[in-house]
Amino acid sequence: MNDLETLKSHGLNSEDAIGTVGPFKLFLGSLEALLGPFELPDEVMDALFYIISRKNILKEASAVFGPYLVGECHWTLFHCNLKEGAITYIDSLGEHPQRCSQIIENWSIFAARRGCHGPWKMIKRIP
Repeated sequence: MNDLETLKSHGLNSEDAIGTVGPFKLFLGSLEALLGPFELPDEVMDALFYIISRKNILKEASAVFGPYLVGECHWTLFHCNLKEGAITYIDSLGEHPQRCSQIIENWSIFAARRGCHGPWKMIKRIP
């Protein structure tokens, strides 16, 4: 019997909270999604980024990339080349200039707090 089956045998359901990572609650269903052909729940991604953000990932990195949540339902992709000070942002619905400016501003604050200062420039992808 695996750990999920053990929790279920004790009467837990998918909606039951089983713990927290920082301010983010994780549910039994959050862990079930990791094992099956399900979409990854937002709380799992939030918890992952919370853990990553607690470390200075920029110290030895040459690039950082990962998903970027727009609103509460649309994932996009963010890439930063630390050596060149270049940010690439990819959105399947199109890269809006206002969103690109917001990303540069947010990244500048995040990176500066970790000793990695700009200036940062946005690289446009070729359509």
